[in-house]
Amino acid sequence: MKNEDILTTRNLTKKYRKELAVDQVSMSIKSGDIYGFIGENGAGKTTFMRMVCGLARPSAGEMELYGASGKELQKARKNMGALIENPAVYPNMTAMENLEVQRRYLGIERKDSEEMLEGLLELVGLADVGRKKARNFSLGMKQRLGLAIALTGNPRFIILDEPTIGLDLVGKAELRNLLIKLNREKGLTIFFSSHDLSEMQRLATRYGFLHKGRLIKELTAQELEQECGPQGIDAEQYFLNLILNAGGERKK
Repeated sequence: MKNEDILTTRNLTKKYRKELAVDQVSMSIKSGDIYGFIGENGAGKTTFMRMVCGLARPSAGEMELYGASGKELQKARKNMGALIENPAVYPNMTAMENLEVQRRYLGIERKDSEEMLEGLLELVGLADVGRKKARNFSLGMKQRLGLAIALTGNPRFIILDEPTIGLDLVGKAELRNLLIKLNREKGLTIFFSSHDLSEMQRLATRYGFLHKGRLIKELTAQELEQECGPQGIDAEQYFLNLILNAGGERKK
């Protein structure tokens, strides 16, 4: 359902001793969004994503996933896929065996599952290496396998942390086209981070700008274009300006 809240956070915070990694982030991701999460190294993007996935416990704040909260969150996460940091693959298993582990974790019935998993490998461009050990994969191939794992079970929502790492120009274009296809044809909602802002602009429909753990700006792709156009700047310069205006100019 369009405009349905997929993910909502209210003042979500993560503190490590005296350091605030994520500082009171309130965000809403709607059904059908391709939400680009932008921030410099150390801004807190991965920590935020880890909290959403249940891999890190929030220090404060609340979140809802498909309207579920509290003890119901873990159940709701079964309908969410994720690729956070390095792909969580078993190096001594084949690509197909890695997908089989995910199938069992999600509780998907074995009947007809092999055809489904083979379809996932074909979808991400790994159809010819399904029986190859993951330890022999390139970084780009591991990223593709990580994406296939994230898509197992046909989730409504996926989180991708730097999904284009290790991909060449052709690989980036193929991944971008795949995500756009999944979004448009299957209604997949996507939340992803990237340092490649030019690549992000080809994909995102909405943006969130994170700086020093705080969400300093949210806007749609159309709004970003409208703000950049009159100034004659690109998304990278726009983000740098946001940091400067937020008092984040680095000392020389």
